[in-house]
Amino acid sequence: MSGATSVPDFRGPDGKRLTYGSKAYQEAFAAWKKTPDASFYNDWRDGLRKAGLEKYDLDAAADNTNTVAKGHGQQVRGYQSFVTLMEKGSDHPSSQFMADVTDDMITAEKHDKDVWDLYGNFDHTNGKSWFANDPVDGALGIMGRDPETSTGYLDPHSGGGSNDRLHYLLKERDWNVTNTTEWQGERELNAPDAADGDNRVGLGAAIEAGATGHPAGDTTQQSDGKHSAAEARIMQSTVNLLDQGTNGDSITANLRDPIARALVDYAPDTHNTLTHDPRYTYTEGGSVFQDANGGHLNVSQDSLTRVLRGVSDNPQNFAHLYDAERAQAAHTLAGADATYSNNKDWENRVADVGMGAGVFNAIGADVILDDRDARKAWADDVARYSYHAIGAPLTIIPGVGDTAQRMVDGATYEWSKDVKAEADQVANIGVAKEMGAKSQGALDLVQQWETTRGMDYTKDPVANYLQDYMNLHYGSARNQALADLHRGLS
Repeated sequence: MSGATSVPDFRGPDGKRLTYGSKAYQEAFAAWKKTPDASFYNDWRDGLRKAGLEKYDLDAAADNTNTVAKGHGQQVRGYQSFVTLMEKGSDHPSSQFMADVTDDMITAEKHDKDVWDLYGNFDHTNGKSWFANDPVDGALGIMGRDPETSTGYLDPHSGGGSNDRLHYLLKERDWNVTNTTEWQGERELNAPDAADGDNRVGLGAAIEAGATGHPAGDTTQQSDGKHSAAEARIMQSTVNLLDQGTNGDSITANLRDPIARALVDYAPDTHNTLTHDPRYTYTEGGSVFQDANGGHLNVSQDSLTRVLRGVSDNPQNFAHLYDAERAQAAHTLAGADATYSNNKDWENRVADVGMGAGVFNAIGADVILDDRDARKAWADDVARYSYHAIGAPLTIIPGVGDTAQRMVDGATYEWSKDVKAEADQVANIGVAKEMGAKSQGALDLVQQWETTRGMDYTKDPVANYLQDYMNLHYGSARNQALADLHRGLS
C-alpha cells in the first residue's frame, strides 16, 4: 500500500523539501500528476474511488452484538474497510494521499449524506476504534498523528488559495452516521439517524495536530508558544467557527479536550488577547498577524472567552488553561522594568494579571452557575487537577522561564476558591453589581512578585496601589466576561 499511496518529496530550486500545503508544493504536485511517473498513483486513486463506494459483506459489521434486527446482513462500503486497514497499519501514507482520499470521501457524502450509515454501535473500545464506520472521521484521526498533514489539510489558505474543509467539518457536515430504529408493537421501524459516541474524535485530533504542530494528545513536548502562520490560521478559524452565533460556550463533547490542549499551546496569544495587548487588536475577518515569532491569533476577546468556556466543562481542561494563564501572568510580571517609574510599565503588568484572572474566574463561575449544586464538585475537581495539586512542573506551558516558575510556585493560594466565591456572589441577586472586585489568587501572584522587588506588600504604598490597580482591572474584566457569556449581572 505504501507504494500506491506515496508521492515524491518535491523540492524547491534551493533543494529544500517543499511542505505539503504550501503553494509551491501544490504547483509541483499538479505538474507531477501530468507525468508518466504519476500514472500508478492516478490509476490507484481512480480505482479506489470506485471500490470505495462499492458494498461488501463484512462479518465484523454483521455480527455486531449491538446491531438490531434491521442491521443483520448489512453491507459496508469499501472506504470503511480501507480506512480501518490504514488505522491499524504501520505504514505512513503520504500527506497528499491522505488529503486526496479524504476529499474523495467528502465528495461522496455530499452527494449522499447517508452513504456511511450503518446499524449498530461502532464506538471506540478501550480508546481504539475497531471499525471505521465513519471513514472521514477515521481518516482525520490518522492525520492527527502527522502534524504536517493535518496543517496542510485544514489550513484555510492551503495551497496558497482557499479551502473550506474546516468550515465544512465544523459547521456543515452531517455527523449522524448511525441508523436507529424504534418499535411500535411488534414492528421495528426506522428512526432518525444518530451520532456515534466517538463522533468527531478524528476531527479533534486533526485540529489539535494541525494547529499546534505536534501529534494529537502529545503533552510531553515543551512548547515555546510559537506557531507557523498556517497553524495559527487553523486555530483562529476554529475559534471563529465554533463561536458563530455566539455559541462558542457550547462545544461538542469530543472536541473539548483536543481544542483545550491546543489553546494551552497558544497560551501567550490567549493571554495577550484577554489582556488587550495592542498588538492583538481584533479586526473582523482579518488574517492572523505575523512577526519574528511566527503567526498569532486575530480573534475577538468575547469569542475567545466563549470558546474557553466551551471546553471548560471538563475540569481538567479548565485547570490546565488557568494554570497556563497564571504562568503567562507571572512571565509578564517577571519582565517588568527594574524600578517603578512614571512610564506605567508596572501598572500595565499588574493590570494584565487582573484581567486574565477576571476572565477565567468568570468562566469558572459560569460553569458552576449552569448547575450550581452539582458544579461545586466541578470546582473541587479543578483544584485537584491544578499543577500545584499534582506536583507537576509547568514545562509544557509556553513562555515559562525560571523566574516565572518560581513565582507561581510561591503563590500557594488555591485559586479555585475564587471561582466558587464568584459563583456565589453572581448568584445573589442584588449583590452582583456591588460585589467586591477582588481575586485572592491574582493578588497572591502580585504579592509574590512585589516581594521579589524588595517591597513589603502589606505596608509599602506603591505595593498597595499596585494591588488596588490590579483589582480594578480584575473587576472590569470579570464583568465583561460574564456579559460575553450571556450571564447578565443583576
